[in-house]
Amino acid sequence: MRPITSVTELYLVDAGTSGIEILGAFDGLGMRGNGSSPVRFRGVQVGLDHRLGDPEGGFGVMMSATLPWFVLGCAACCVGLSDAALEQAAAHVSASRLEHEGASLADLPTIRARLGNAKVRHMQPRALLYDVAGQIEAGAPEAQLGVLALKAAAAEMAIEVTDTAMRVCGGAAYSRQLPLERLFRDARAASVMAPTTDLLVDFLGKTLTGRPLF
Repeated sequence: MRPITSVTELYLVDAGTSGIEILGAFDGLGMRGNGSSPVRFRGVQVGLDHRLGDPEGGFGVMMSATLPWFVLGCAACCVGLSDAALEQAAAHVSASRLEHEGASLADLPTIRARLGNAKVRHMQPRALLYDVAGQIEAGAPEAQLGVLALKAAAAEMAIEVTDTAMRVCGGAAYSRQLPLERLFRDARAASVMAPTTDLLVDFLGKTLTGRPLF
């Protein structure tokens, strides 16, 4: 019996092609710009001139072209929205007054410590983002490992930092008075976007122990 092998090929298909049906609009938690909806193909015919890459070369295209740039963009979004959350949180605690104390929330050492630790977490994936971008641009062999680590690091950082911003701002963070509630929701998207954080750290473990990724 011949072993079953999996072959991947990528094709560029016009969304208006007959036989393509989008099964409803995306309506989810945060990330309103997302267009992730199920798509049904029935009797769709596509010529070989629409194929991206070589025959049976779809996986290589995904790993060498699609994944690195997707990861960079995803990590940049995580870094950016976390930075925005920190700015909003810092501005809020600086302006909010404790009338009975005659001081602002920013005068509390615990608040400042939370924000300081969150900034440290924010700076770590931000530095990794620029490092991995340089590796990809230079075609460095370590870029693949950096790509895996970057998305995992940035996604988890975004969750931690936005959670801290919500905590230090208290009840105001849960109202639309501040944009934090939206940043808090959006920050949860990256960790579950394929490849998920759990899958990425497993890939990293396989790489470190000399095992094939797939």
